[in-house]
Amino acid sequence: MKEILINVTSKEKRCAMLKFGKLQDLIVERKSNRLLTGNIYRGEVINILHNIQSAFIAINEGENGFIHISDIVENTQKFQEMFDMEFEWDSDVSAIEARKLKDADISKFMKIGHPVLVQVVKEPIGTKGARLTSNITIPGRYLVLLPNTPHRGVSRRITDRRERDRLKKLIRAFEMPQKMGLICRTASGTASTEELIAEATELLRTWEKIQEDFQNSDRP
Repeated sequence: MKEILINVTSKEKRCAMLKFGKLQDLIVERKSNRLLTGNIYRGEVINILHNIQSAFIAINEGENGFIHISDIVENTQKFQEMFDMEFEWDSDVSAIEARKLKDADISKFMKIGHPVLVQVVKEPIGTKGARLTSNITIPGRYLVLLPNTPHRGVSRRITDRRERDRLKKLIRAFEMPQKMGLICRTASGTASTEELIAEATELLRTWEKIQEDFQNSDRP
């Protein structure tokens, strides 16, 4: 049996998810500490620095955000850093990505004045704007949808080989657009097949809504 407990005070909100009486997840949101990390924006390219393969992007959150070419091309290492865990991928992606990064030119991806969909991966500090990526992630409780990265992986923290094999078969069989990927987080090891399919479907709906909002908006 699942339970959700919510506690609200003048300074913060707390939400706890329990499964059979055991804490599964805890989210604390403080009103005085608004964070940008994970937020997705329709940005506008303001400046391109070809010598360091980077660009500044306006997202209407203080200083312009900063993006580097390594946050534009496919980069599964960045995903592992973001979620602080290693994933077993469906193929040897490191060599492929290294070649893509070596040959990449930011001018092929960014044009001054053009809109771009970006996500904050690092909070702004002082006069430095937020660090951005165009490798969007849509996280759920059990899964993470990778709309622009066609790889599928399972958290190495799931040590049971049979469970890992079950999850790998499931995400390989799940039908998605060709260029999308899917990650099984550690918590997916306790989830049923029905729960995982339902969450993957919901994550796809979320991405469709984000794309729709991006197309219908004319400003950051």
